[in-house]
Amino acid sequence: MVHGNITPENIILNKSGAWKIMGFDFCVSSTNPSEQEPKFPCKEWDPNLPSLCLPNPEYLAPEYILSVSCETASDMYSLGTVMYAVFNKGKPIFEVNKQDIYKSFSRQLDQLSRLGSSSLTNIPEEVREHVKLLLNVTPTVRPDADQMTKIPFFDDVGAVTLQYFDTLFQRDNLQKSQFFKGLPKVLPKLPKRVIVQRILPCLTSEFVNPDMVPFVLPNVLLIAEECTKEEYVKLILPELGPVFKQQEPIQILLIFLQKMDLLLTKTPPDEIKNSVLPMVYRALEAPSIQIQELCLNIIPTFANLIDYPSMKNALIPRIKNACYKHLPLRFV
Repeated sequence: MVHGNITPENIILNKSGAWKIMGFDFCVSSTNPSEQEPKFPCKEWDPNLPSLCLPNPEYLAPEYILSVSCETASDMYSLGTVMYAVFNKGKPIFEVNKQDIYKSFSRQLDQLSRLGSSSLTNIPEEVREHVKLLLNVTPTVRPDADQMTKIPFFDDVGAVTLQYFDTLFQRDNLQKSQFFKGLPKVLPKLPKRVIVQRILPCLTSEFVNPDMVPFVLPNVLLIAEECTKEEYVKLILPELGPVFKQQEPIQILLIFLQKMDLLLTKTPPDEIKNSVLPMVYRALEAPSIQIQELCLNIIPTFANLIDYPSMKNALIPRIKNACYKHLPLRFV
């Protein structure tokens, strides 16, 4: 398929934070059977049509106008013009006189044949030569989409991370756990918008898998630290609700206890009473002495954040019971 109108206006950011191509009004499919070389129909430019009925000529490959032909490489030319515009404040590499489009494209063809790196100085050096190839007048010289993805310029840790998230459903638990373990080192390098819109939903979707929660939860809480209280309440707290109630694996409780100051600082009072403190109470009543000891060691670090009635009527009685049940805890 040839898109036929790849322009900055047709590249959008959806509500999930993912970049998407839209505007398929002028796309065409190959007229040849799949086993044969693709052949794409192309209509001659009609200057009498309203501009809304025509693709944006400033991003069209020259062959569209001058030889009334198109192929997948034509879209790659458009990609080159978009990349040029991105690094030049949205200005296309050529301005087209729509009243005399054939003359404009003939002039453009001549300029493209003499295009030098000096015309692309605003484009990062690592990708400059590739953009120059994309803008080549000969379609066969232009890199294809697969070749562009292999350029080191796009081999960015953030891009690789997002690509991995896109294939997360194909991974087994072992692969996922290894990926999630290394994610805290990557998150600080990514823009907050990308983290909140792209990564956070992928992480919280893994909460349905109890075995993955101990690997996912530290990343979610790390994101919570960078969120405002409003963002936390809107985006993260609703997803944590069911996790607060999980008692297995035991690592979930340990992770929450270690981040209790975060939870008590950003969680609204009602939710603290209904969700967070009951989790602390369960920790004090847990059969594992290790969990109880950890809970008792951590409680002093956030005790000042607990309201007096909860402290007096719920927390202290449980601490007392824990100490009576287990002799070693009496001296904690």
